[in-house]
Order: sequence, then structure tokens, then C-alpha cells
Amino acid sequence: MPREISRQLSVLFLVLISFLFFPGFFKSWLPPGQKCWQAILQIKFEGESYLSSGLSDRLKVMAEAEWHGFLEEDGLDFIIYHLASYLNKCEFWPEKSEKKEFRLKSSPLFPPDFRVDYVEGLEKEIRFYYSFRPPEITWPGEDASVSFKVLLPSAPWPFKKDPRPDMILKTTGSRIVTVERTALEKPVVQREFFWQAEVYDRYLQQKREIFSTWLKLFLKRLSS
Repeated sequence: MPREISRQLSVLFLVLISFLFFPGFFKSWLPPGQKCWQAILQIKFEGESYLSSGLSDRLKVMAEAEWHGFLEEDGLDFIIYHLASYLNKCEFWPEKSEKKEFRLKSSPLFPPDFRVDYVEGLEKEIRFYYSFRPPEITWPGEDASVSFKVLLPSAPWPFKKDPRPDMILKTTGSRIVTVERTALEKPVVQREFFWQAEVYDRYLQQKREIFSTWLKLFLKRLSS
């Protein structure tokens, strides 16, 4: 527990530093009149993954991450400056559904990295595309021959409806984060988004995962 608290305090410290110092430094070397924004995208998701053999065993998943950076206007599009990415929580724990038995939570050996891939500028809106790296995590079960495949929520660039040829992704709500372009004239923009997904194996015709995703976008204008 102390180690977990220490990690959270370190993340909070880095976020505070980015808020206090980097915006002024970033703005100082931009050409006069150039438009730029401080950007933060937060993601939270909860779900469960199933073994290919059936639904008797399932893996519960919960994670929270955030990305910090800057956007510089470049015509209709934007140049992205990546500042930092934080994985605030990433927990996996298997459950025997017939026994309702929960076991000890654990984290993946190599935690995923959350990123904003591209910000597409259209005439009336801008669109944020994001993803985890790697896009999928293999979580080993107690039996070395058994493992869960966990697809992480994303809207990567270039955008694809289905993440892989062997998967079918059925969603409710939009995966892409959109903001009306007129909102960029405001000093601060905040938006919240929500979408759900069911992931199916295209060839076995079996459900392999379900999850819910919450996103929060924060933009602060740094130039006049």
C-alpha cells in the first residue's frame, strides 16, 4: 500500500509541474499570434474478458490513464507535442463465475502506454484519435496453458471499425472524441464522453470481451 501511495503522489507531482511551468515555457518560443492549447485526455474503462473455451472463466479489468501535451494550430490540422502519459490504475483479476469467487488483483508485467495519435482538423470540428501501446494485453491465468486476451479501448489513427481482421467490434456511442471548432476560441474547453463495446471472435462467433469507456478532454488556450 505505501508503494502505491508513493506512486500516486509522484504522478500528482508531475501533473502539477506540467500545469505550472510547461505552458509558459511552451508559449514563450511560439511565433507571435500562433494559436496553441494545453491538452489533457483522461480515460477510464471497466470490463471483462472471456476464455475462448466459454464464459465459465472471466477476467475482470479496470484501468485509468491520462495523456498530457500541447496542440499547435497548423492550418486546419494540429501539431501534437507529447508531454507525458500516466497510467494511474491498471488492475486484472480472474473470476470463476459459477462460484462467484474473486482472487487477488494484479497488474500486467509491461503496463500499456496511453497516447493521442492524431488530432484531425475539419471545417466545423476537430477529432481526437487515441490508443494504448500495446493495443492488447495477454494476461496469464493460473494454468500456464490458459491466458486471457484483453483488447484495450481505442480510436486509433488511421481509424478502423474493427481493430483486427479476426475481431468484430460492436459499439454503442462514438469512440472518437470530437469538439466543435468554435469552442477553441474559449479560454477553457471541457468535454466528457462515454461508449461501450462488445468484442467477438469473427471465426469462432464467440463473445470474447465487453467493456465500458469514459473519456474527459481538457483544453486551455495559451495564446491570443
